[in-house]
Amino acid sequence: MCLLVDYVVVTCLLVDYVVVTCLLVDYVVVTYLLVDYVVVMCPLVDYVAVMCLLVDYVDVMCLLVDYVAVMCLLVDYVVVMCLLVDYVAVIRELFAFQGCLMMASRDSLLCGQQIRFLLTMYYTYYNVC
Repeated sequence: MCLLVDYVVVTCLLVDYVVVTCLLVDYVVVTYLLVDYVVVMCPLVDYVAVMCLLVDYVDVMCLLVDYVAVMCLLVDYVVVMCLLVDYVAVIRELFAFQGCLMMASRDSLLCGQQIRFLLTMYYTYYNVC
């Protein structure tokens, strides 16, 4: 009877050993699967990071394009203001020239300078436009 009990105990211990060995094998398999998961996830995380950097790059490029557009508008504004100032100067000189021509005793040197200025402004605008 004792031998039978010993046999049952040894068999139970052997079953326990097999169960523990199977659990250990399962643990190793799960660990390998976890490592494989991490190996697959790392490139995915890198891909997402690269996509985020690409989106940031596109945002920066859009801001740069907006900056260049604003600078172009500012240059256009300055050019228009300069043209407006030149236009006012030409109108002023035209009125002065008209007054010069209408004066009874006109100074030919003053009229000559105004004619030269008006011709210079005309050719400047002709070449610009």
